[in-house]
Amino acid sequence: MTGKLIKYEMRSSIRMIGIIWVALLGMSLIFGFARPVLDAWMESNQFLRLLLQVVPSFIYFGVLVATIVLTIMIVVQRFYRGMLGDEGYMLHTLPVKTGQLIVSKAFSSTVVIIISGIVASASILSLLGADNLGAFFRALMDAFREAGQYPMIYLILAEAAVLAVISLVSDVYHIYAAMAVGQLSGKYRILTSIGAYLGIGTIITIITVTIGNWGIDSNLVRQLNHISSANEGLGIIRNTLLVLMALTLIKVVVLHIVTERILTKKLNLL
Repeated sequence: MTGKLIKYEMRSSIRMIGIIWVALLGMSLIFGFARPVLDAWMESNQFLRLLLQVVPSFIYFGVLVATIVLTIMIVVQRFYRGMLGDEGYMLHTLPVKTGQLIVSKAFSSTVVIIISGIVASASILSLLGADNLGAFFRALMDAFREAGQYPMIYLILAEAAVLAVISLVSDVYHIYAAMAVGQLSGKYRILTSIGAYLGIGTIITIITVTIGNWGIDSNLVRQLNHISSANEGLGIIRNTLLVLMALTLIKVVVLHIVTERILTKKLNLL
């Protein structure tokens, strides 16, 4: 059933933002690969050349901002309307646990954020044009070949990618927990949710800094002072990433439990 919920959430989310993804990639491809041709064609007309550079840039920037804003809106709106709004009357009657509903929305929101990030990055790279894009990928491949003498680097990159994904999930759950607390206040939901978001963030920061001061920072400094080889340094980086992954996973679990308990025991639909 969770799989069906995820499929429904993904379909609804992509329906909302898919056209923006296509527009962003399409515009970047056109501007990036057509600009050299247009520059050569309009070489004799400086005003028209300038116009063709400035106007498309503003349009592209507007679509890029719209992608970011709409992605955030999807994360917030899909949870608020589905779990706390009118749709909640139907959704909470399904034969599934509240935790499954939360997981399905968190999963789909994280995927949407990742796809938006990939699309935005691809669009920015496309603006480089064919020649510059080729030079960029050649430099990237050279960097990977240089890193080949230290195989642990690939493992570190993989762990850093996993940490980035877990951090995104944590950010999504941070928003969900804040909205779950906010819905307890009735008509002041938005203000309470914002206050809860800031409050939860402050608590997390205090705990993180405290843990860091207790052991992580001092232990890391002690290890760095005794590095005798590159592999030892890479090993320290890898261990640090693993610790950060564990702490972030704990944060996700705690925020999930808080959100699930509130919505199970104290749900207040509009």
